[in-house]
Amino acid sequence: QPCTRNLATCRLLAEWLCIAWAVIGSCCRAVVLFAMLLLRAAWCLTLAAVAFCHSPEDSHSAGCRSGKLPLGAKLGHTMTFDGIFGGAKRRWHVHVPLSYKTDVAVPLVMATHGWHDTAKAYEPDSGLSVLSEIHGYIVVYPEAMADHAGAHRESWGGWNVVGSSIGVGPLGPTCYPWADPAVSLCYRSCSPCTQKPHCQWSSCVNDVTPSGVGTDNVTGFLPMLFDDLEEKYCIDRQRLYATGLSNGGMAAYQLGVSMAHRLAAIAPVAGSFMKGFVQAPSIPVPVMDVHGFFDTSVPPNGTSTSSDGYFYTEVSEIFDGWRKSNKCHHHGKEVALKHWPTPVDGEKDLYCISEGTSCAAPVVRCGWSGPHGSFAKGLGNGIPNARLVWSFLSQFKSEPVRKAEHTTRSSKTNHESLTVYSKLGSPLPLATGQEAQPEALSATVLATAASEQPLLPAAFASRAATGEGTALSIIDMNAIGSVAFLTFAAILCMVAHGERTKSSGAGRLSEPMLKLVTEAAP
Repeated sequence: QPCTRNLATCRLLAEWLCIAWAVIGSCCRAVVLFAMLLLRAAWCLTLAAVAFCHSPEDSHSAGCRSGKLPLGAKLGHTMTFDGIFGGAKRRWHVHVPLSYKTDVAVPLVMATHGWHDTAKAYEPDSGLSVLSEIHGYIVVYPEAMADHAGAHRESWGGWNVVGSSIGVGPLGPTCYPWADPAVSLCYRSCSPCTQKPHCQWSSCVNDVTPSGVGTDNVTGFLPMLFDDLEEKYCIDRQRLYATGLSNGGMAAYQLGVSMAHRLAAIAPVAGSFMKGFVQAPSIPVPVMDVHGFFDTSVPPNGTSTSSDGYFYTEVSEIFDGWRKSNKCHHHGKEVALKHWPTPVDGEKDLYCISEGTSCAAPVVRCGWSGPHGSFAKGLGNGIPNARLVWSFLSQFKSEPVRKAEHTTRSSKTNHESLTVYSKLGSPLPLATGQEAQPEALSATVLATAASEQPLLPAAFASRAATGEGTALSIIDMNAIGSVAFLTFAAILCMVAHGERTKSSGAGRLSEPMLKLVTEAAP
């Protein structure tokens, strides 16, 4: 059990085994041969133990054992996959960078699009696929359920999160009566839509939890998609991230609450909670909120009432709860504010601040001179948005995930499974009519993305620079070096013991025995 919990403990046990065999072997000539054989066994045991301790039981997902790309995936491309969840067809798109190796665990970013938008449109807007070719992470773009009951069927996708499908909360209706008087935003999964005023504006399917809020029964499409991708790709389970735009930013917030034990960080863009449905994670989760100063669709400040009559929660109120969850300290009633540097400071007047002091995880909000949308939308390539989001997410790792904690499914309820029936993924272009080919991307775009300083820990940054991804190798070279040193030391001890007893003729190693000892050294 200690080996499954701590790599250092495993290594220490193996080293002490080597020392024990060396001591036994130095006691008398009769057991030297036996000791040498055991040293060989200890050497093999150490390598096997290191590999065992750094197995999927630690941070590598089950997909690291497959040794091959999933059917339909293609390096350097974004491919489309279909499946069945909750009896309905669901779709998602996965971008795998060219540098991906099937045995090297990489980060996974889930990027959720906005209301009545699509993943296909959001991908270039987010810039995440282009930047993944520099930093080696995988991106998944899920499609929201578009079961609109009217003319917008199959086109107005909406995530059931943060109270969007409930309409009436603890503080009353979440919209003005004039927001949807004709009940034009009725989704089939929410019917019959008889609520007055009608404030439901998204699908009612299980995207995170059945109700769309809370931490019970986290059995929705998005958690199950995380599970499915971990089984098929080599994912670092300590580096799962969520981001998204607008309603997708709300999904990122909800995932940060409902999947707090699994996600390493979230970066919602132009997202919020419906009024009366604000939530905070049960454990610290790093969060960066990004909003345009002139956002009237999901306003970050003031009354937080949108231009179309819906009531949201101010970022300051969201962060009141998040600072408590992240164990930030306060001095009186004033909240300490400090500049949070990013690689895109100043672009579109972007400025970020962290709230609170001595936080277990940072609570950061960013503002920029623009309307509702991705950061610096309109620059054409989405790279500024991706650089901002990734510069924050990439700094964090979650606590080691154990098998018992890994699953998001509730043992007390029946859960839906995600059944993938798409045998071959279909390419999703980064630009209309063109298959994604990162190697042919604008040299200026790639040079700009590559110019930022890596914010990964040194151990990871060095691997990324050599194209080996960001996960540690299965065989830790430190362990090999330690065993080699101890084995060599044991040999010296035994030879010295033989020299000390040379005059009496006892304990001296014969030539064949010396040869055997030498061969036993790695």
